[in-house]
Amino acid sequence: MITLASLLVVNFFGKFTYVLFIAATITVIYSEISFLLGKYFFPNFVGENISKEIIYMFSFIVFINAGYFTFMLILDILKAETVL
Repeated sequence: MITLASLLVVNFFGKFTYVLFIAATITVIYSEISFLLGKYFFPNFVGENISKEIIYMFSFIVFINAGYFTFMLILDILKAETVL
C-alpha cells in the first residue's frame, strides 16, 4: 500500500514531495517502534536495574538514529545516477 501511495505521489507531485512523504512515513513508523521498544522490550531486557527515564532516553536515541540513517540511505538512492 505504501508503494502504491509512493508511486502516486511521485507521478502527481514530483520527487521533492516524494522525499517529504518518505520522511513522514519513516517518522511515523520509527516513532511507533521506539514507543514499543521503550514500553515493552527495554524494561524486560534490563530488568529493574535502570530507571524509566534512561530507558525512554535510550529508545528515543534509537528512534532518531534509525530514522536519520534510513532517510540518508533513501536520499542516496534517489540521487544515484544508475542502479548499479
